[in-house]
Amino acid sequence: MKYSILTGKSQSELETYFNPTVPGRREYGALPFFTRRKSILSHLLSEEKYFKKHRISSRIKSKREPKEAIALFEMKFGVRLSVFAKEILRSYPHLRAKGKIINMFGLSGSGKSTVVEVIRKMRTVSKVVIIDDDAARYGLFAKLILDVETKAGTTLHEIRQHMLHNAISRTFYLLLDFITRELRLRGYIVVRVSTTPLIDADELWYVEHPDGINPRTLKEADIAKTIQKLIKRTDMRVAERDNYPWKKARCVVNFSAMHNVMLRLSERVHKEILLSLKRALLDRKLTKRIRVIKNPHTKNLKQRNEAIRAQLRAYF
Repeated sequence: MKYSILTGKSQSELETYFNPTVPGRREYGALPFFTRRKSILSHLLSEEKYFKKHRISSRIKSKREPKEAIALFEMKFGVRLSVFAKEILRSYPHLRAKGKIINMFGLSGSGKSTVVEVIRKMRTVSKVVIIDDDAARYGLFAKLILDVETKAGTTLHEIRQHMLHNAISRTFYLLLDFITRELRLRGYIVVRVSTTPLIDADELWYVEHPDGINPRTLKEADIAKTIQKLIKRTDMRVAERDNYPWKKARCVVNFSAMHNVMLRLSERVHKEILLSLKRALLDRKLTKRIRVIKNPHTKNLKQRNEAIRAQLRAYF
């Protein structure tokens, strides 16, 4: 089986393997259950079959084979990814309703979290599930990674900087995209919050940046200056790599109980998001489906929330 680096290297080689394009980032980190590799590989076909039920996301197709994402999770945490998925879904029984996926996307600092808070205050039915990609990544994986990496002697600084943003990202998105679509099938309205669009969502909502930053019209010469504006806005709120309460880390499998997270993104990631959004917002077929949520530039939070609420009344 030559589909993955996980089958061709030793445990030592994998645990010390650095991403060639990101200085200092170990791609896999500690793999305490690597000794089970033969057993893990033997049931990968059944695991992959479980996740193929909803494998329709373009983002998953752009990644390496899902087998690697599935195998990595078990080598790192000692639990099958399908078992973990079922544990999450246990909180969400089937409803007698028609579900749908609303994908809310936009730049870092555009106000997606503000829109989410407005939705939480407006919604009166239990069938709405809000899944914020950043909050979910930390809520689901931070405690697991912290335990594994701490036992291996990894510093908290390295864990915060890299361990939630390396190869485990493939596992995260495979899992989260599956959960999102399974909840839709079960009758829930899923509001999925991300920086870039999930093009197969039922509805696409783009949150405009309050500072007037428009990826559509952004010129190459202005990218660096725009990135610095985005970083400055984040730095005003987050001093470290993230504001996640690591000392109180716990694995949360119910999305409504997850801690909101603010992240400091690197210049490289900001650029990737800007260019990705520019391509999406200039795609004529895609723009026909996008609903724009205007986030007014005002320090008056009550006024801002009311303006957002007025745009969402038809939905919640």
